[in-house]
Amino acid sequence: MAVNKKNLGIGAGVLFIGYWIFTDPAGLAQLTKDGASGGAGLTGDLFSAVIDFTKEAT
Repeated sequence: MAVNKKNLGIGAGVLFIGYWIFTDPAGLAQLTKDGASGGAGLTGDLFSAVIDFTKEAT
């Protein structure tokens, strides 16, 4: 039975996150919250840059 590397990596990731959920749920929640906040900030910066570019181009 051959196991490809992609499936092995996905399985290891799922096991790691599952372990993390049971051992430190508050830490995982904080990491998720911080990541979402950072992503929202980057998205806002991107849209601001696009708006500034279109204003300058016209």
